[in-house]
This record gives sequence, C-alpha cells and structure tokens, in this order.
Amino acid sequence: MQLIGSAEKKELGEETIEKYEEKFQVFLALGFLLLVLEALISERRRE
Repeated sequence: MQLIGSAEKKELGEETIEKYEEKFQVFLALGFLLLVLEALISERRRE
C-alpha cells in the first residue's frame, strides 16, 4: 500500500469531442425525388 500512496499524482485532463450529425441525406433524397418527378412529367408532355 505504501507504493501506491507514494506514487506521483497526475491530473487527468478533460477532452471535449463534438460529434456532428449529418443531415444531408434528406436533401439528397429530396433532390433525387424531384429529378425522377421531372423525368416523368417531361415524358408525359412528349406523348
């Protein structure tokens, strides 16, 4: 027990890690849906 008590005391630093939630998938899906709708509408106009 003496060894543990006489060891150097070290302070642990605090580290903050920020995690960002990516939300681009919503806009990507919306853009893809609009492209598909535009293709369908333009096909109907040609006929």
